[in-house]
Amino acid sequence: MREHRSIRNKLMLSFIFIILLTFIFTLFSINLALEYSKTMNGLFSKLEATASISIKLNDVHQNLANLINYKNPDIVFIFDESLKDLIRYVKEVDPMMYENANLANDMNMYYKFLDIQNLIFTYRERSTVLSAMTKYEKSRVVLYDNLYDLKYLKSSIHEELTELLFKQTVAINAEYDRFAKSIRRQIYISILLSLGVSIIFIVFSVRISRSISTPIEKLAERAARAAAGDFEDSGPPIQADAEIQVLVDSFTHMISQIRNLIRGMEEKSALESKLKAEEIKLLKIENSLRESEMQALQSQINPHFLFNTINIISALAEIEQADRTHVLLQDMSNILRYSLKKAREKASIREEVEIIKNYLHIQKTRFGTRIITTIEVEDRVLDERIPPMIL
Repeated sequence: MREHRSIRNKLMLSFIFIILLTFIFTLFSINLALEYSKTMNGLFSKLEATASISIKLNDVHQNLANLINYKNPDIVFIFDESLKDLIRYVKEVDPMMYENANLANDMNMYYKFLDIQNLIFTYRERSTVLSAMTKYEKSRVVLYDNLYDLKYLKSSIHEELTELLFKQTVAINAEYDRFAKSIRRQIYISILLSLGVSIIFIVFSVRISRSISTPIEKLAERAARAAAGDFEDSGPPIQADAEIQVLVDSFTHMISQIRNLIRGMEEKSALESKLKAEEIKLLKIENSLRESEMQALQSQINPHFLFNTINIISALAEIEQADRTHVLLQDMSNILRYSLKKAREKASIREEVEIIKNYLHIQKTRFGTRIITTIEVEDRVLDERIPPMIL
């Protein structure tokens, strides 16, 4: 027996499939967005770090210029703190620069950063020397010459930073282009997925609709046949989902019960008709028996009446001494007595021969010498039994 799935289970499976497919696609999109966000955050952090290095370097150089111009002890402290902050920041961003270069698959940018880092370390050493010179060097020309050299070095560092910023911007643009392509691909996939889900949903809907409508249409067709008087269960069995199958099985059982009831009524009607026919036949037989009994009774009454009458006439002929008449009447009486007596049993050939003799005597009396008879019977057959009056 085929296991029927319920409509609820089919709907549940279809919705679970669609939700699962949507969930997987959403996870994939979220993972892609997180990956892009991580990469872009790294690139922007690197870009921000590069710009911050440039700003901090400008602050250090400005503090150094102020120190040379004004030779204020407070400015020495500000210069030293700004220089330490610059060096500390450069060292802090070094791992980030390396990691982001790794993510972008472009180690050249990291090498460029190492070059900038070395130049900044060179700037630190030379600026520290120049800061110390302000304490004992009286000639401003010498100090300005060294400051100019440092300014040139700072410009070189800024050029390198600008080049690094350009490369970082290019990397960001490339990453953005890659992400934009991914987004477009995701859009295409979303469209295809939506179409796929729509097609799957339509297919599921059509199949579920057919699984409901087709059995009901077949059931309605059988109901129409049943309404027209056709209760035969013709055609293949109707297969349906569990809920509809209950209705189908109930209808099939009802039709089967009605069919069995009709057959039982037909058999009962046929049996009653047969019994009535047998009853009519028995009544006819009874009527025939009664008629036969009446005829038999009449046939018995008439010969007896005739036999008694012949005996009376024979007795009168003997009284009146009419011997020939008496003998003829006696022969006739013997024939009647024999026919009445032997009507229901077999007679011997001897008895049959005697009755023949009586019959022939009557005929000879009637026709005279025109009848001459001879009877020859073997003695060994005289006692054989035969039907009466047959000879």
